[in-house]
Amino acid sequence: MRRVSARKTLFALALFAPAAALILGGAWVLHRFNDRLAVARVETNQKLATGLGSRNLSLSFSTIIREVRYFSDQQSLRSLLTEDTSANLKAVIRDFQAFSDYAGIIDQMRWIDESGWERLNVSGRPGQPLAVKKGILRKETGINTDGNSTPTKPDNVYISSIEFIKKAGQTGDLSSPTVHLSTAVEDDNGKHRGLLILHYDARPLLNSLNFVPATLADGVILLDENGQWLNSKDPREESEIARKQRINFAQRHPDLWKRMQLKADGQVHTQSGLWTWQSVYPLEVIGVPQSMRLGTYEGKDGPTQPRPFIWKVVSRVSPSQLATIHSSFGGHTLSIAGGLLLLMAVVSWLLASAMDLKVEADAMLRAMARVDGLTKVLNHITFMEELANSFSIYRRSPQFGVWVVMLDLDRFKLVNDTYGHAGGDRVLTHFSQLLRQNLRDSDTAGRIGGEEFSVMLRGTDQAGALEFCRRLQEALASHPVRFGEKELAITFSGGCSCFQPQDRSGADALQRADTALYEAKWKGRDQIQVAMTTPP
Repeated sequence: MRRVSARKTLFALALFAPAAALILGGAWVLHRFNDRLAVARVETNQKLATGLGSRNLSLSFSTIIREVRYFSDQQSLRSLLTEDTSANLKAVIRDFQAFSDYAGIIDQMRWIDESGWERLNVSGRPGQPLAVKKGILRKETGINTDGNSTPTKPDNVYISSIEFIKKAGQTGDLSSPTVHLSTAVEDDNGKHRGLLILHYDARPLLNSLNFVPATLADGVILLDENGQWLNSKDPREESEIARKQRINFAQRHPDLWKRMQLKADGQVHTQSGLWTWQSVYPLEVIGVPQSMRLGTYEGKDGPTQPRPFIWKVVSRVSPSQLATIHSSFGGHTLSIAGGLLLLMAVVSWLLASAMDLKVEADAMLRAMARVDGLTKVLNHITFMEELANSFSIYRRSPQFGVWVVMLDLDRFKLVNDTYGHAGGDRVLTHFSQLLRQNLRDSDTAGRIGGEEFSVMLRGTDQAGALEFCRRLQEALASHPVRFGEKELAITFSGGCSCFQPQDRSGADALQRADTALYEAKWKGRDQIQVAMTTPP
């Protein structure tokens, strides 16, 4: 009996051991698969988060550059540079007040003449009285305007790194981030007259990182080329005390900072967590022509040639968060111990889930790469690609006219201030819906940035372009946006231009339309201006 019992035991063990090994082995493999799938999803989300943060910064830079070039080309400023009279000075101050109120983030304008002397200093917050200083105020020893340290071509725009300056009356450790943009200016005779310097409040620039969806990351940080925090989830890392004590990211994470300097974009697991970074090159803002690229300049004892600077958009998943991700799937693998069939069913379901996740991720990436998530029109990059493709077709068949229209919602900042960002998003969605309803199948619309849109009308002429703008104006007038019991009438200003034989690219027509748009804004808004064209 004992021998039979022992034999049965051996048979049972022989049958059970392979099945148990298969079940345990399958459960272990499945656990590792689930674990890796969860980590891969986190890694993908962090890459998306840093990529979106980088793109938001680039779009913000593009808008700021256009504003600087627009103001530096004002006739009132050229007149003052040609003839320094009180009337011309008043005109410049008046224009700067209007420009500062419109932009909302400019608090100082300075003119440094070709000899390096500060000739004009106008400061004041938007919507407040200006403090004007005139005359030879001081010698700027750190900036040469003779063409050695900074070029004298008005097309070039220069930018400083973000500085943290404590404003008058500001208390506490936190200072206000400020960025200085400068460009060479000329008088009416084309003579070089030094530099125009505008001081921008950099907080909206840094706040653009906050638009990264919370589903991708709980926050991203921005580092300058020296490893100093420009913004962070921890306000203490941005504080004036941290700067005085020279506490920065490079010192806190020296090995990681070395990796970031050697590789522009990357992702790495360390003892301090999962780190993901992407480099931002303000020199190469998306959609900005070569002549508008940025640079930095140093003092008289530093390099005389502009040099690029690099910022890093960084996200981090802490070890505790990673541990939670690892442990969350440990208990689920125990449910497959019921048998081999259940194991195979679970494996099949997980494989299908993995394929579905990949399809969803690919579709999300394609959509994010082409379409603006809020307005459902093409994003900036995709629209510029469509513009380049249309220009190539136009070069082969110039008899088919192509018109480019730039549209900008009037007083959109007031909408945000009154109804909040949710109200502003509602206005943008309403406008883009009417815009798409008025497009032909051959037309293309894209969101350039903020409340600015661009439309490409193929196979039409000037009358067709103006008719399109008129239809859109009528649609907006007859369909106001409702906020409860209130109705808000939306208007826009527009600029039109067409492809021309002498154009080098479609961006030339877009630039002319953008200039016409600013002219429409300048003349009172709610109107359409056609760009001045040059005969072929």
